[in-house]
Amino acid sequence: MRKMKKIIAITLSLAVLAASVTACSKAATDSKESAGYASTKEENTSGDSPEKAEEGMTLPLSKEKITLTMYAGAMDGNYATVANDYNDNAFFKEMEKRTNVHIEFQTVPQGSTDAFNLMIASGELPDLIYGPGSYQDGLDAAIDDGYYLDLTDYLDTYLQDYNKLRTKSPDLERNSTTDSGRIAAVMQIYQTPQPPWMGLMIRKDWLDELNLQVPKTTAEWETVLTAFKEKKGAYAPLSLGGPLGFYGQGFGVASGTGVFSDSWLNVDGKVVYNDTTDNMKEFLTVLADWYKKGLIDPDFMTKQSAFFADTAMVTTGQTGVFNAVYTMRDMFKATSSDKDFDVIAIRNPLPDSGVEGKVGFVTPVIGGAGMAVSADSKNKEIAMKWLNYLFTEEGSLLANYGIENDTFTYNGEGKPVFTEKITKNPEGLAMAQAMAFYTLPPSLLPCNYDWTRELAGVSESSADMMSVWGEQKVDNNYPSQATMTNDENREYASIYSNVQTYSSERITQFITGVHDINTEWDDYVGTIKELGIDRCVEIKQAALDRYLQR
Repeated sequence: MRKMKKIIAITLSLAVLAASVTACSKAATDSKESAGYASTKEENTSGDSPEKAEEGMTLPLSKEKITLTMYAGAMDGNYATVANDYNDNAFFKEMEKRTNVHIEFQTVPQGSTDAFNLMIASGELPDLIYGPGSYQDGLDAAIDDGYYLDLTDYLDTYLQDYNKLRTKSPDLERNSTTDSGRIAAVMQIYQTPQPPWMGLMIRKDWLDELNLQVPKTTAEWETVLTAFKEKKGAYAPLSLGGPLGFYGQGFGVASGTGVFSDSWLNVDGKVVYNDTTDNMKEFLTVLADWYKKGLIDPDFMTKQSAFFADTAMVTTGQTGVFNAVYTMRDMFKATSSDKDFDVIAIRNPLPDSGVEGKVGFVTPVIGGAGMAVSADSKNKEIAMKWLNYLFTEEGSLLANYGIENDTFTYNGEGKPVFTEKITKNPEGLAMAQAMAFYTLPPSLLPCNYDWTRELAGVSESSADMMSVWGEQKVDNNYPSQATMTNDENREYASIYSNVQTYSSERITQFITGVHDINTEWDDYVGTIKELGIDRCVEIKQAALDRYLQR
C-alpha cells in the first residue's frame, strides 16, 4: 500500500519542484543543562513500544545531543523578514538548551503546492511532519499506509501533558481524534476561546461626518454605501475581500475565508449545499444590484484570493466597508492619509427576508497545522516528549512569552506580559516580527497557545472589535474537522471539482450581470444537480455523521 501511495504522490507532484525542500539547519550548539532542571535517565529510543514515563517531565530529554529532522513547510511570514533559519530564533535556541534536542528544519518556498506530496513520495520522511492534514487520503489513511505514527498508545506516557489538555472538554477531544478514534497528530490547543479575530470594518469618521447611523438592514447598508460613493468619492464603497467577503454571513452564506467550509452548511445535523439555496439567490441578487450601481469593488473578480481588503485602498479612502484582522485597525489609523481616519467593527447586514444568517468566522477550539511523528523515526519517544513539553506549564510559557526578564515579566496579577523588547523593539522590529523572532512563531508548532498575548500590541478599541463580530451566530457552520474516508475523498473530488468550477464562474457572472439571476437561476441549480451535487451531499453527510459520533 505504501509503495502504491508513493507512486501516486509522485504522479501528482511536479518533478521540477523536487529541489524545493531545503534544509535550513545550522551546526548543533554545545550541550549545556539549563539551570534549575533535573537531569533525566538515559532514554531508550528504539520506539518499539511505549514505556511508563516517570512522574512529571525531566530535562534534558537525553544526555547525548539528539538531532530531530522536521518538515516545517513555508517559513513564517513575519520571521522570514528578520531571519532565514529557525535555529536563529531565540525560542528554538532555548528549547535546544533545555531539552538537548537540535532540530534540523526542512523549509520550502512560499507558495509551494507540491512540496508535501514530494516529501511523501520520496519515502524519506523526517522525524516530525508539519501540516499532517495535507495527506490526501486523510489522517487515518496516513497511519494505515505506514507514514504517521499512531500516537494513541502513548497518550498516558510520552504525551501525557498534551492528553490532559486534550481531554478537558468533549469538543477538544472530538476535534483531536480521527473518525476511527485514533490520535494521528499533536494539535494546538487554545488556553482560552478566542473570539472572531476578523470581520467587517466601517469608516466611523465618514458616518459621523455624513450624519449616518451604523447600518443594520440591507436597505440601510445601501443608503450608507451610496453616500460613501457620492459624497466621499469612494471607488469601492464595499470591498468584498475574498470570493464573497464577510458580507455574506448575514445571509447565511459564504465568508470566503476558508476557516469553515463556505459552500456547505450543517443545519440541525443535515448537510446542505449552500450555493443553490434561496439565501444564496437573495444574496447574489443584492450584490448584482449593487455592482450595477457601483457600490462594490468593480475589480472583485481579480481579488478573490485575497484574505482581507487591500490596505492601500483602505488607507487612501477608496473604500468605506471592508474586512480585516482586528490588529490592523491601529495600523490603518497610523498610515492613513486622512488624519481623522477611524473605523469600527460592524455586524453583517440583515437581509430583507429578516432571517439572520447562522454561519460565521470562528476560531477552532483546537487548531493550527499540527505535527505528526514519522512511523519510521528512530527517535519516536524523544520526538513525542519534545512536543509534549510545549503543553507543560514551563514549555507553553516559553513558547508564548519567551524568557523571563528578557522578553516578559509578571504583572501584579501574576500574568506574564511582554517587555519592550517585544512591544517596542529597540532594533526597530514590529511587534509581530519580534514575537516571531523571540518566541515560537505562531502556528509553526502546536502548543498550549495563549492568544491573549496579541493584545499587548493593539489598542482597547481594536480588541473590542472581536466582541462585535462574536455576536454572529454560527449554528450552521459545517465542522472543518469532519473528514472523509479514502474512497469518499476520491469520489467527492472527482465530482466536486467540476461543480466548484461551474458554480464559481456562474456566481461571478450573476453578480456582473453576464447572466440574469431572475431568469437563469433554475437552470443554474439544475446544472449543479446534473453534475452530481446530490452524491457530494451524501458523502459530506456521512463524514458529518461520523464526526458527531466521535
